[in-house]
Amino acid sequence: RDGTGVSSGAVFCSICPAGKYQENPDDYFCTNCPAGKSSLEGKTSCTACVSGRFAALAGLSECSMCESGKKASKSLAAEKCDKCEVPLSSRAGATNCSICIANNFLDTDGECKACPKNVHCKSGTVLMNMDVHTGYWRVDTQSTTISECTHTKASCKGGNGSSYCRGQSHGPYCAACDEGYWRAFGAETCQSCDKRMDIDANIALISIAAGVAVCVFARVLVFQCMRQYYPAIIAACEDKMGAYKIWYVELKAKLKIMVVF
Repeated sequence: RDGTGVSSGAVFCSICPAGKYQENPDDYFCTNCPAGKSSLEGKTSCTACVSGRFAALAGLSECSMCESGKKASKSLAAEKCDKCEVPLSSRAGATNCSICIANNFLDTDGECKACPKNVHCKSGTVLMNMDVHTGYWRVDTQSTTISECTHTKASCKGGNGSSYCRGQSHGPYCAACDEGYWRAFGAETCQSCDKRMDIDANIALISIAAGVAVCVFARVLVFQCMRQYYPAIIAACEDKMGAYKIWYVELKAKLKIMVVF
């Protein structure tokens, strides 16, 4: 029957082993699958290696996957894998060289280009997912200009996402704070406004207490300074009162004389 054959001197048919086939029931022998194809046992035909796999020799039971950095010589029934031309590379099982080696990135024009400074590019990096170092920033995922966050280094987390800023900050160089947050002068990160209110309340209490203390101290100081002048002030007042009394007595006598006459 199909998929079977006989050995020399055999008295019955046996199943063709893997890597061989027999398509004609009148044939006595099994045939090796050619390079680029393989078969399981008892098959009447061979199967072409699928995309990304190859069979370098005849009579193989399965096709092998092309290793990374190589591509199958053709999309089906490949007999070998060809090495990618640097700086291009590939992942295992690839039929084409469509990624870049480490320290390079695939630009939008399909070419591999050297990784910019302050960016980490592993194998397979593209422009959109370049890994920006911590402390650096770029406008968006399509930009190759990498800028240092000179005054806000702690806010620039870098990475390969759509945002290069840590939480609570955004904008150019991650210098702007999100709503509900603020940045103290010279600080690198944004803080919650709730914390600012607590700080302001403490400052207000300290300021009030200090003001009261200054007022009390001033009153005591003025009192101490004025004590030395109290005797002189009292004596002056007594002299004035004496003069007023004399003036009153004289005025009273004159009024009596005027009334008599």
